[in-house]
Amino acid sequence: MQSKYKVGLLRANLLLAGVFPALMVPGARDLSEALLLGLAAAWLGITALLVEFSHRRPSLVPWQLLPSLLLAALLWSAGDRYPFWLWAWAALVMLPQPAWMAALNVLLAAGSWAWLARLLPPEQALAAGLTLALMLALGLNRARWRPAPHGQARARVSLVPGLRLWPRARLADDLARERGRAQRDGTHAELLLIAALMRLGQQETARLSAYLALVCGYLLIATSLPGEGALPTLWLGLPALLTLLLLPLGPATLLNLSLAPVWLLLADGALSPGLVVAYLALVGAGGLAPWGMRHHQALLAATDPRDDECPALKPLPLLERLESEVERAELLDQRLAVVVLHLPQLEMAGEQFGTAARRALLETLCATVAEQSRDQDRLGRPEPAIFWLVLPGTGESGALLVRQRTEAAATTRRLPEIGHLEVRGATCLHTPGHTFSALRQRLVTTGRRLADG
Repeated sequence: MQSKYKVGLLRANLLLAGVFPALMVPGARDLSEALLLGLAAAWLGITALLVEFSHRRPSLVPWQLLPSLLLAALLWSAGDRYPFWLWAWAALVMLPQPAWMAALNVLLAAGSWAWLARLLPPEQALAAGLTLALMLALGLNRARWRPAPHGQARARVSLVPGLRLWPRARLADDLARERGRAQRDGTHAELLLIAALMRLGQQETARLSAYLALVCGYLLIATSLPGEGALPTLWLGLPALLTLLLLPLGPATLLNLSLAPVWLLLADGALSPGLVVAYLALVGAGGLAPWGMRHHQALLAATDPRDDECPALKPLPLLERLESEVERAELLDQRLAVVVLHLPQLEMAGEQFGTAARRALLETLCATVAEQSRDQDRLGRPEPAIFWLVLPGTGESGALLVRQRTEAAATTRRLPEIGHLEVRGATCLHTPGHTFSALRQRLVTTGRRLADG
């Protein structure tokens, strides 16, 4: 499971990135530089051991604040030796982070540039500043559509996939809802809650513009690296970070490793070991930003109970919710009903009118069901055109009423090109003493009967 959620790969990259600062410690110029490099290596190693697939360890301090302070301190203490680390700021702003942390990174990047600019001729300092601003803009643009991780984590019903652990805000909402249910039911039994319950593909034009920008950047850097100056290796780290910003992680890593000898030879024909290790440290640390983004997105996707196309629950969270309600009904001697709904127009809408019409149809159905059901009722989507509406504390007459109201309300909804919404429904009741598997089998059979007409 951990490899599925990018934990193993992220841990391996963290450990690999921590090796390079450790190798640089013996060649440090003074004690402060050695301590900073050792601290960076130690932090990367400890983070690799602590990384987990969970919202419980927010990425606020370990992922943004400490790396930012370390990078700023290294540039201020050893900027004349490794000025190309300046471009690592573009990788830091790519990480999922709150707005204030992004602003702090931009300020620290500007301070680092100002510190190095005093060692450069005015025209080269201006060019470096403008290039850094462009790189920061690219990094922020790549992460701008991702909300702050803490806000998304609070919206999740589960902090860890498969574990019944709630965020504080969600727990408060669930407790209030369950208290209401307990008061309506006339009982105060133990609350039986369950733990259940996003990258836009680039268009061809966007890919072409990225490739053109990358080629032009390579040509400009190739003409700037061979030369004498106050900081001749300043531009050495730019191609690696530019590649990570413009290309997917796999091709970017392969391209960076393939071109590393070229950039190092252009910057320093002697290929000094210290410069090689420092460059590899930059490439390894820069690659952690895309890995962190992948890890974060996989975690959010795994803890999101909603279907990819509509607000209904995914199959697994739906089954967990249904099993929990069956246990609750048995313990409290309550009734439980499930309304099975079939959407016969779904396949036709997708084939004839495209994805937009399909999504509009699904969202209209979910909105219609929400209007006709209670707050504690849950709509799930076990199959593409089949929906289950779980009705706790509801008998046969109540389930039949909900089904009839939903079918009647659907006929009043009209969508462009598709016409009136058509919904077929049936009800299934939980029989006391029967298992969850028996109810599930009856629901599957009912759904197939509705699909067959």
